[in-house]
This record gives sequence, C-alpha cells and structure tokens, in this order.
Amino acid sequence: MRDKKRILLVLVSLSLLTFLIFLLSLSSGDQEFNIGEAFRYLLGQGDDGRAFIMEQIRLPRILVCLLAGASLGMSGVLLQTFTRTHLPIREPWESMPELVLSLLLLSAS
Repeated sequence: MRDKKRILLVLVSLSLLTFLIFLLSLSSGDQEFNIGEAFRYLLGQGDDGRAFIMEQIRLPRILVCLLAGASLGMSGVLLQTFTRTHLPIREPWESMPELVLSLLLLSAS
C-alpha cells in the first residue's frame, strides 16, 4: 500500500512539473507572454493575435516535443525489456559486457 502511494505521489509530481514546463514553454519565445496569459489561452480567454502565435507556432512545437520524449521513453523501456537489462545495476562492472557491446555498435556506425 505504501508503494502505491509513493508511485501515485511521484506520478502526480511529475505530471505537475510537466504541465509547468509546458506553460513556461508556451509563454517564452520572441514575443514573450507571462504564464497567466498562457494559462488564460488554454482556458480559451486569449485575444486573437496571441492565440494565433500560440496555436500556430508554439503549441505544435510543444506537442511534438512531448510526443518525441514519450516515444524515446517507451523505446528505452522496450529495449530494456527485450535485452533483459535490469536497472539499477548495483556495481558498475556488472554492466561491462553491455557497455563494450554498445561501444562497438556505436563505433561501427
């Protein structure tokens, strides 16, 4: 039960942090807005000029970055599942065969 609470706390904390970074990214750029204006835009209370900048330029960029990050995370989970690499590794020398293999693959490409 305690682990479930901890997982829920971490999940909620990371979700709030992601939303805060989303708002910061939405409000920063060549024409800067404050976070309140970005939040009002998300609620549908922004003016047309700022809405155009946020809808056509910033929002697609942010959504693509979020999707790319999620895709990279999922590919890492799948790679670790398929190669049966368990994290965390307690001792650094336990991962030496995988490290040597990855260095060989990277140097070959």
